[in-house]
Amino acid sequence: MASHPSGRSSQSCINSSSRTMTRTTQLRQRRDEARKRLTREALLDAAERVFALRGYHATQVSDIVSEAKVGQGTFYRHFQSKRVLFDALFERLASGLLGGFEAPVGPLPETLDEYREMSLRGAIQATRVIEEHAAALRIILRDGPSIDDAFAARLEAVYEQMTQIGRIYLDHAVKKGLVPAQDTELVGHLVVGYAIRVLTLWLDERLPERNSEDVVRKLVDFSLVGFAGRLPS
Repeated sequence: MASHPSGRSSQSCINSSSRTMTRTTQLRQRRDEARKRLTREALLDAAERVFALRGYHATQVSDIVSEAKVGQGTFYRHFQSKRVLFDALFERLASGLLGGFEAPVGPLPETLDEYREMSLRGAIQATRVIEEHAAALRIILRDGPSIDDAFAARLEAVYEQMTQIGRIYLDHAVKKGLVPAQDTELVGHLVVGYAIRVLTLWLDERLPERNSEDVVRKLVDFSLVGFAGRLPS
């Protein structure tokens, strides 16, 4: 077998070169993927700003790419249409909002105090997402139901998911004797309903001079008073 001037075999040099090329290719792929993610997020951020100013129906793809400072070709490499982008924007917000209220995977609360603390943590986490994306959420709640039946159904599915997660905790609380026996499905819908109503008022700035965390605490405490007839000590 032929030898390299350094003393290594030709095959060894080929293998080393191949590994170097593989690492270079992998590094390039990771950079490309990171760049794609950043561009996608930039398009979503730009769309959020434009939708907030113009509303969903009046916004054109050209408005979004102008705000994002990219070409239309770049837009269509990431999203097939404005409608598909709106779905992605909705998913990003829904994921953040529901992050604090996921279905339980560990031990459930054993006392009202634990329920209150858990509820406050989840609600405050959701509030921070709302504050960061208030304009986009306002558009989703206002324009979403009128986009088409499919989007209205997706919005309804999120409300239903919130209701069912709440019902899991309520069923457990009833079983433990922490709250009176009740129709937990109906109560779950009631809680989601008044939470969405308060959220809409807050987004429309019809709850002046109210700190968001204070609003959250009042909602949580009202829920506990309504369910248990008293606040935890």
